[in-house]
Amino acid sequence: MAVGSSYVYDTAVAVPGGNVVPIGGLARVGVRADYRRRGVMTELMRFQLADSKANGHVLSTLHASEAAIYGGSATAWAPVRGKFV
Repeated sequence: MAVGSSYVYDTAVAVPGGNVVPIGGLARVGVRADYRRRGVMTELMRFQLADSKANGHVLSTLHASEAAIYGGSATAWAPVRGKFV
């Protein structure tokens, strides 16, 4: 029985300087209501970021369907290698 899921797809983004870098797009993220607050989403995100790194992505992006969940921004960015400075 699945209690959570996420979908990752390969895409790319242009960065300052004219380079285009590979990123992992994240979509269709969810956890069943009766399994929330048990660490399921945390493990999904850990797996997704590790998978993105293994596939050569330098960023992972999430376009949220409900912006209010992410503090008013409909997009979230996560570094796969290193940290944002």
